[in-house]
Amino acid sequence: MAHSLAVTTEVSSPDTLEKIENILRTDVIDVLRGCFDSLASLDRPAAYEAVMNEPFTLHQAFDTLNHKPELFAAVLVDDQGEPA
Repeated sequence: MAHSLAVTTEVSSPDTLEKIENILRTDVIDVLRGCFDSLASLDRPAAYEAVMNEPFTLHQAFDTLNHKPELFAAVLVDDQGEPA
């Protein structure tokens, strides 16, 4: 089951930060694993580490988020549940 993350303009609690990190490590990484051959064969933790530690892969991830936001529409939502 996919989680959803309400994107707000304010991050104020450790619970919110934990939720953001969880969504990045799970659902967002799953989307990216489906986009890049270099991540497809990796499990979630290894794919997350690759994105966070390889500048080229991180750049590709941000490009994908910016140019294909529809891929993330189910997991990155605003307070009203709309894609962020």
